[in-house]
Amino acid sequence: MKLIFVILSSFHFGFYHPVEPTGEEKTTIKSLDDCKYEVNFTVVDVLCHGEATGRANLDITPDSQINSTGPFTILWTQDGDNRMVRDDLRAGVHTVKVTDSEGCALELLIPIDEPDPLETNLIVENVKCHGQPDGSINLQISGGVTPYNYSWSNGETTQDINTLLAGEYRLEVRDKNFCPAKDTAVLTQPPPIGFSPTVIPVSCFGGSDGTIDVVVFGGTIPYRYSWTN
Repeated sequence: MKLIFVILSSFHFGFYHPVEPTGEEKTTIKSLDDCKYEVNFTVVDVLCHGEATGRANLDITPDSQINSTGPFTILWTQDGDNRMVRDDLRAGVHTVKVTDSEGCALELLIPIDEPDPLETNLIVENVKCHGQPDGSINLQISGGVTPYNYSWSNGETTQDINTLLAGEYRLEVRDKNFCPAKDTAVLTQPPPIGFSPTVIPVSCFGGSDGTIDVVVFGGTIPYRYSWTN
C-alpha cells in the first residue's frame, strides 16, 4: 500500500445555495512506479458551518504507457461509501482508498474545511424618554464568509439601527454563502413622567407661608426641578 498525504487550500462552492462558487482547486496525485494509474481530485469546502455540503470529485487515469488496470475500487473509510463524487461531506479529513484490479492501492487524505459559525451579538441602548425615538441597536457579528447582508423587522438593511421607538426588533443576517443567523432585541422605555402637586395657600394676605409639595412619578430618577419663580 502506498500512503500519500495531500494538503489543499480552502475555497467555496455554491451548490446548494443561490450564490456563485468562489473557486476550485485541482490537485494531482501521481502513482508510484508499481501502480499503473494516477488520481486527480477536486475539493470544495462546506458552505455553512455544521452542514454536510462539502464536495470531492475523484478522477482516475490509467497510465497511457501501460495497459489499463481497471476497474478500480473506491472506498471512503469513514462511512464505506464507494462513489467517485461526494457532495455530502462534513468538515474534516476524509480518507479514500483507491485500488486497481492488480491490488495496487493509493490512500488519499482529503481535507474539507468549513467557515466559523455565524454569530451575532446585539448591544441595546434603550429609549430614554417615553414615546421618543431615541433608542438604538448595535450589531457585533463574526464567522461565516463576508460580506454580510442585514434584514431588520422595521425594514432597515444596515448593520446598526438608530432613532428607534420602544419595542421588539428582529434581525436576520445572511453571509456570502447565504448562511443564516437570526437574533432579536427588545427596547424598553420608562413610563411617562408626571406629577401630583399638593398646594397649601398663604394663610394671610401678603404673607409668604404658602407651600407646594410635588410628588413625581414615571420617567427615570433622579429628577431635576425648575420653578417659574
